[in-house]
Amino acid sequence: MKKYLLTILALAGIVATVSCKKDKGEDTPETPSVVLSLEASVGSNAVEAVTSYDLQSGQQRAINVKASVAEIGNYALSVTFGGDNNLVATYNAANQTSYTMLPATAYSFEPQSVTLDVYNKTTTASVLTLTAPDVEVETSYIFPLVISNVKGAEFTVDPKADKYYFVLNVKPEDKTGAGTKENPYRLRTTEDLLAIESKMVEGNVTYFRMENDIDMKDVEKWAPINLDEPYALQIYFDGNGKTIKNFTCKEVEQAGFFGVLNGTVENVTFDNAFIEPTGRKKASGILAAYLAKGNDIKATVKKVTIKNSTHSTTVDTSHERGGIVAGESSDALVEQVYIENCNITGDHRIRYVGFIGGLGADGSDKPTVIRNCYVKGGTIYGDQQVAGIYGRSMAGITIENCGVSCDVDANFNFAGILAYPSSTVQETVTGCLVWSNFLKGTGTNARTSATIAGVAEKGRGPFTFKNNVYKAGIEFSSATDGNVLGETDNWENKTVDGNTPYFGKASSAKTASEAAKALGWDETIWDLSGAEPVLK
Repeated sequence: MKKYLLTILALAGIVATVSCKKDKGEDTPETPSVVLSLEASVGSNAVEAVTSYDLQSGQQRAINVKASVAEIGNYALSVTFGGDNNLVATYNAANQTSYTMLPATAYSFEPQSVTLDVYNKTTTASVLTLTAPDVEVETSYIFPLVISNVKGAEFTVDPKADKYYFVLNVKPEDKTGAGTKENPYRLRTTEDLLAIESKMVEGNVTYFRMENDIDMKDVEKWAPINLDEPYALQIYFDGNGKTIKNFTCKEVEQAGFFGVLNGTVENVTFDNAFIEPTGRKKASGILAAYLAKGNDIKATVKKVTIKNSTHSTTVDTSHERGGIVAGESSDALVEQVYIENCNITGDHRIRYVGFIGGLGADGSDKPTVIRNCYVKGGTIYGDQQVAGIYGRSMAGITIENCGVSCDVDANFNFAGILAYPSSTVQETVTGCLVWSNFLKGTGTNARTSATIAGVAEKGRGPFTFKNNVYKAGIEFSSATDGNVLGETDNWENKTVDGNTPYFGKASSAKTASEAAKALGWDETIWDLSGAEPVLK
């Protein structure tokens, strides 16, 4: 029987297999040895037999581990990896160190045992994950990687073989963060929220992550984040599934948590928020006054819930560009937003208004995209260009698989989804549903309202409005449209000869969820088991 060398390879990133050479000599030992020889690389760079990582508590390093033999043979092996606590004292004595063995709870193999199939030199891979333990003061650990067992042939581990050591220099977790993607600023208190803008640097993306639910009931005066030109404070705000409670912003023209959102907000809930802007002709919204602003700024809103909240405009005789998510948008992506039991109040004192957004910015060539959003309940009041999803688009818009059960009360030019599609670029509304109790107007402007999309103007578009439905029996009343609830066939890149409303079709479904299923809504996003869709 020939002597075979079994090699273990630990690779951080890219796995490279290196075979040991056959031992010199022609005599075949009765008991062949498995010789442990460790080689590792990070990318294309080889590392030494002792590799050190500087980590904070909770951080991890993943290393790919394989074993190989020098020559193929007609045998199969099962190789098990592990850590050898007995090597720690020997290492410390030889190197005058005082490392402690990495706790068993801080390392794992997936899988711990791998196989070497017949006529192969290399085993399948195991992923060794090292996790920095939670420490109060800086502490150094060591992990000696070994082959702990071999089955399937008469192989043993050579006690004189090289070993591979991983040293973890662990510091206590940074409780505040550094604003980077790897180490975002932690948000735990109202003081942390109030300090957000002071930590942002113009021209760089600053990262934040919520660690707790935060109650803002004691914050009497909120200054919207990034409200000053050139709006260059870029943010990545990870709500981490947490909730901001009792947020209030009033006595400012452009009310909102953000003045201009330049960046991304995701995975956060606002509960019992209240905004009340002052002045006239300024945008405002609970999440942001503006989603992006100008052609060099982008905004993304994903998996955001806003509930039990109010946008009030009672302090002035009129106001423009208002919403629950935002007042105005350009170059924005809004998806998986769920709005429940929210209201836009102030009688009929606001125009360009919708629960997702009020106005698509004039002069921008960056359309807004809204998909997989739902508005459950609540009422929206407004003057004109009023809708459950979006008021007026002036830079193109795409609305896909969205729905509302809110009620709309306006003077004129209202709709369930999009009140006034008025850009000269593509306008798209597909797969949407309106399940409101009523859509009504009292003004005198004729032929401007509909269940899905209000007036489509001559010379605007083209319009693609298709596969949209409304609840059969919905109360639709417009003083000048004769309270006529119509049905409209699909439009494909259509232009119109005059002001034309788009109604969609009455649905045969009994519930909004049934209608959503029929439209093909994604049930990995939506729970459609109840009467109305709920965001998962």
